[in-house]
Amino acid sequence: MAAKLLNLAKVAADIQTLMEQAGQKNRTRFRNAVLKPLIECGLLEATIPARAQSSKQKYRLTAMGRAILEKEGLHASRDKSGPS
Repeated sequence: MAAKLLNLAKVAADIQTLMEQAGQKNRTRFRNAVLKPLIECGLLEATIPARAQSSKQKYRLTAMGRAILEKEGLHASRDKSGPS
């Protein structure tokens, strides 16, 4: 699931879009179990870090996240049809 979300976040995406792709419905649980760990690891970043609860908040891939995707050979086209 993390690889799918990282691929999706190559372009800034809102939490609702990320949740739909992950098949999650509970926003708080998704934020705590998925988003926060990816942000803390430096793979994702918020577009408005000072306002975490902003309705305009989006999440995007960091340089470290892009490097990991490239190293692992995980590309968006492969991820859409392949297993997560």
